Amino acid sequence: MNMEKNKEDKLLSMPENFNSIVEKYDFELENPSGLKFVSDTALEIAFRLIKEGKIELSYKAETEEYYPQLIIKSNLISFCENKITSEELLENLKNNINQYIKEDKDEWEIICKTDTINSVCRGCNYDKCPKVLAAYVLYLYGKGELNNKLKEREEYRKKNNTNNKFDFIWNVKDGLKNVSEDTYQFCKRIVDNNCIWVSNVLNENNSVEIKSLYSCKEYTKFNNDVTKLTAPSHNFENYTYIERSTNTEFNYCNTYNCRLSECPFIIAGYIFYLQREGKFEQIEADRKYYKEHKKEVDKLIKENKKAKLGELDNSKNDILDNFDELKEKVDNLKSIGEIISNESQANFHCIIEGNDLETKNKLINKIAELLFKKGKLNSEDIIRLSMQNLASYNTYKASYDLDKNDKNGVPYHVEEAIKYTELEEKRLYVINGITEFITDYRKALNSTEELREKQFKHVLDLLTKMDSDNYIILMATEKEIEELLAIDPKLRYIYQNYIYKVKDLSLDEIYELYISKIKSDLVDDLRTHEEKYKKEFKDYVSLNQKFIPFSNRELATYLADYSNAKNKIIFPESMYKKETVEESLSNIIGLESLKKKVKEFEKYILFQVKAKANGLKLKNANMHMIFTGNPGTGKTTIARIMAKMLFDLGIIKENKLIEVENKDLIAQYIGQTAPKTAEVISKAMGGVLFIDEAYSLTQGSTEGGNTFRTRSCSNTCKSYGRS
Repeated sequence: MNMEKNKEDKLLSMPENFNSIVEKYDFELENPSGLKFVSDTALEIAFRLIKEGKIELSYKAETEEYYPQLIIKSNLISFCENKITSEELLENLKNNINQYIKEDKDEWEIICKTDTINSVCRGCNYDKCPKVLAAYVLYLYGKGELNNKLKEREEYRKKNNTNNKFDFIWNVKDGLKNVSEDTYQFCKRIVDNNCIWVSNVLNENNSVEIKSLYSCKEYTKFNNDVTKLTAPSHNFENYTYIERSTNTEFNYCNTYNCRLSECPFIIAGYIFYLQREGKFEQIEADRKYYKEHKKEVDKLIKENKKAKLGELDNSKNDILDNFDELKEKVDNLKSIGEIISNESQANFHCIIEGNDLETKNKLINKIAELLFKKGKLNSEDIIRLSMQNLASYNTYKASYDLDKNDKNGVPYHVEEAIKYTELEEKRLYVINGITEFITDYRKALNSTEELREKQFKHVLDLLTKMDSDNYIILMATEKEIEELLAIDPKLRYIYQNYIYKVKDLSLDEIYELYISKIKSDLVDDLRTHEEKYKKEFKDYVSLNQKFIPFSNRELATYLADYSNAKNKIIFPESMYKKETVEESLSNIIGLESLKKKVKEFEKYILFQVKAKANGLKLKNANMHMIFTGNPGTGKTTIARIMAKMLFDLGIIKENKLIEVENKDLIAQYIGQTAPKTAEVISKAMGGVLFIDEAYSLTQGSTEGGNTFRTRSCSNTCKSYGRS
């Protein structure tokens, strides 16, 4: 080694014998490894090329257009075309170097990134790229640093394990000893098929770069089945990339989505590394160890997998623990925790429904915090927009410049176009203002303003885009949800299974908020008659909270402010007036027993409303009814009174009574009755369906299919349940 080194130093000490152009280069090349990982063979090749060939260096500093570049011009042929090893190349150079030199200077350039000076190409058999290494040695000579780098190299190679092709030592604990046979054979086939590559230098994170033509999802699908390793449909311009530390172990990825016992991506990369370095003896020794300890190793692999799965379960539980404060307030929190912990899910579309704004905001803030910690968001900051703002937020006008000409010298026409931008990736959007959007959306559909209609449709596209990495939460009431999901089938499919209901405050919690805001002048009276006032408060809230336009917390403040202003524990006038039913019934002459039944029914409904408001769980009552009596006795009138009462008490969502007869339900021809009946019932949903003269549905003979049509009508009604 010393004799070779003295010879080479002597060669470079006589610049007049060089064909290559040596300059005092005014640029700096960053190469921390220097010549430490350059073999004797590769170094001698570089010296011979510098002496006999012409090499010229130049440099381009980093700009917005390109990275820092080393540009090499030479009269040497392209060594890439020679599929030989470094040892074979050196022997050829010794015998006849002229076979690698062109008579005329070749204008062909090598352009390489300055941070990969010592790397080698993926497909060549050389220890280092001959031309690039020669250029780097020439650079060191010109800078006066060559002797120092050679001494540094000699000292390093005396004390350390060295490589010839890789500028690092990849230490894997136990190597290939603890890799199962199936996995080893699968990974070896990946390497043999040239579907894996490891960079020869560490990246800027000081990590090993592994590139694969197969993705992690494909490895999961293959499940170590060698027969599935067909030729990939892409090349290394479209690869999957990971990085690992040089002292990595063959354990699982942090995400561990594949659920494979061993990672073929990393193991194949390590086999590639060992083969390129010619460390076949190490591979054989490691595999011999595995065969001798097969039972113990296979058992260890299973135990490690079980332990990792346990860690992932604990991780999910840790995420759910973050929602402890909210678990009594929000339905199905476990589902949210599963989505956040699922590393393979890069988007999330959901609806948060409820009136308790404080709890909703706590939930949203917690979701943002956890998504950010999991690396799914670029920022913990939440983007809050109304759906109306979303329409304009993502739309702008662009016009073309009149002063510019096309290639034929013709000025561009003035054009204004609507451009739509996308939602930012890895951000959380919280969208409200749904009622206003729905109203304007319907107007836009019925107008001639094409632009506005396109804007609204673009918003729907944004809300239903499944291939973008962003997170969308719609904040809405139950009624808004129903109307919104009815607009677009895709909206319904995406959001209907991800509706998280924030429970309203209980009556006791609203009452506690109320008394906390009562002024001190009323406290003594409140304490003395607490049971009385508490009952009055609960009765009032249970009947009126659906009609007063406040959230539960706001309602408590509103009622406290009212009592404080009146200087008395008193509540506003009830929105539901029982006397309305009384007044309506008083206009009907006679039918006293019927009136009594209606009032009893009202008391029963009032009991249900108050009981549910106090947290009692009651089964849904069957409110289908039959009114009997001769024509003109007031059946329809009573039905209207009861429909209004049910609406006032919040039992039905709309104050509507749909009146139909036999002809509205039963069609003339077989097969038409069911859809006709379904249409009528659909119109009545949310209100009351009143079938007048219902007895006629069962009358008539079986001739003409009447009985069949009647059964069809009956079955359709049953399938819808109550309206």
